[in-house]
Amino acid sequence: MNARRRLADVARGIVPADLVLTHGRVFDALSGDFVDADLAIYGDRIAGIGAYRGLQTLDVRGRSVLPGFIDAGAVLEASHLGVAEYARVVSTHGTTAAVLDFRAIAAVLGLRGLMSVLTEGRRAPIDVFCAAPLSCGRRWDSAAAGFDALDSTLLSLPGLVALGGELDGRALLETGGAVLAGGVHDAYLPAIAEAAGLTEGEAAALAALGVVADRRWDTPEEALAKLRQGLWLLAAEGTIASSVADLKWLARQARLDRVCLVSGACTAADLTQNGHLDAALRQAVRAGIPAGEAIRMVTVQPAQLLAMHERGALLPGRRADVVVVEDVRSFSVNLVIKDGRPVARQGASLLPAPAPGPAVGRLSMRPAVLLADHLAIRGHAGACRVIGLDGSGATTLQRATPAWGDGLLQADPASDLLKVAVVERHAASGRLGLGFVQGLGLAEGALCCSFAGSGQNLIVAGADDESMLQALHQVVADGGGMAVVRAGQVTASVALPHAGLLSALPAAALIAAVHDVEQAAWDLGCDALHPFLALASLADTSTGELRITEQGLVDVLRQRLLPLQD
Repeated sequence: MNARRRLADVARGIVPADLVLTHGRVFDALSGDFVDADLAIYGDRIAGIGAYRGLQTLDVRGRSVLPGFIDAGAVLEASHLGVAEYARVVSTHGTTAAVLDFRAIAAVLGLRGLMSVLTEGRRAPIDVFCAAPLSCGRRWDSAAAGFDALDSTLLSLPGLVALGGELDGRALLETGGAVLAGGVHDAYLPAIAEAAGLTEGEAAALAALGVVADRRWDTPEEALAKLRQGLWLLAAEGTIASSVADLKWLARQARLDRVCLVSGACTAADLTQNGHLDAALRQAVRAGIPAGEAIRMVTVQPAQLLAMHERGALLPGRRADVVVVEDVRSFSVNLVIKDGRPVARQGASLLPAPAPGPAVGRLSMRPAVLLADHLAIRGHAGACRVIGLDGSGATTLQRATPAWGDGLLQADPASDLLKVAVVERHAASGRLGLGFVQGLGLAEGALCCSFAGSGQNLIVAGADDESMLQALHQVVADGGGMAVVRAGQVTASVALPHAGLLSALPAAALIAAVHDVEQAAWDLGCDALHPFLALASLADTSTGELRITEQGLVDVLRQRLLPLQD
């Protein structure tokens, strides 16, 4: 008897199901209502909702039974976890499928890196999908690799469900969407752009070019305009972004049936301690979004956006990806079933820890030889353009007067004025940009990391050149990562040997190591909640007023280079 016919017989009650969840409140993702019923599972499929007998039964005692959560916009690299370990962690929070664009991996390792992480993803306890990491062209920093056009190799990536990466909205409008040619209309691969600051007319033009979804906006009014022009919204609720306030406002203006809640960038500590999409659901409901609408944003709606026809709803024939939660306010996860098999119970994984993945990208650190003189900033006594960094990560163009002597401009930690440098690390080109930043708060020493900007370059900030140079050397020697220097000593460091982005450590060990290096940064006086995310953000030229790259200071609003001094 074939599997489909057997499944139909289970649905009719002729033969018992493999597993029946009894006495649950089963969520109907299509209507948004709950049904008091049993859920029958046969093999890796849902057999039906109703009254069933099974070879195994599990009384869920009135708990809510939901479809497995789908993250349409996950960011692996922010966690610094390997793919399989990331998947194991998020599976304990109810996530059964995640779409990642691996843009940072692609920038460093190209196709080889993509194939490596996707191969590792096949060993994961959830379904790992890929959004092709496209780029409209890097203007201000360089990377070892990347994709500025679709080709047959990219389109044949396993698990490819969307086009993503750095699809800058304004660049798409300026180029007529050239990077999307051949990929939008030939097959359904929704293009997901990052297009903050658009007018409604520009949003319409973006949709006309084939863009289907947007993950950035400056105001809720802009988000509403995009919805009205037919665009989907990917609303991030993670470590460095929160969209629930915008969703609360939007819910009073329009239906949210083209909105997906996504995790965005989350640290490993946040994923384990606060949660993943379960945490996003808690925040959404607390903000006043009806629970049924919020659940649809992580189930049937991302499935619709991404054409995942077998996922997102508890319907006969769909994949048996199920989450049982205590209630739909706390979203405390009691049980996670993936493909009909329990994978997590009460926040703990039922699966063994994954074996370390292949050591791809261990030789990715290739900066030029760095000497103290390379960090010298020559100039005249007087004011400079300075990056002003606030607690949210936003930057402004400020003016301040650094210390000066012998024709050199120096940091002035007493005025919270630190020197900052971005160093190209892929081709030993020797390119580096120098400037100053206010808002990091270091009283002494230096911080360095290897994941700055779209090029994933080295960035270092500090109170003196010697500490900065020592921190740079430590990160390079580690094959990438994070380091803190104080009083001539490396006080803490974390190695990220996989492309200078990912660790091979299990989550608990990585979280402890990152906490130690962050504590060392806080001991220097750093004001940022996440010191190295704040440091790396100084090179993000997609938002803010003033940033820094290997070419120097960038006026983000006008997209031009600025001199340090007039």
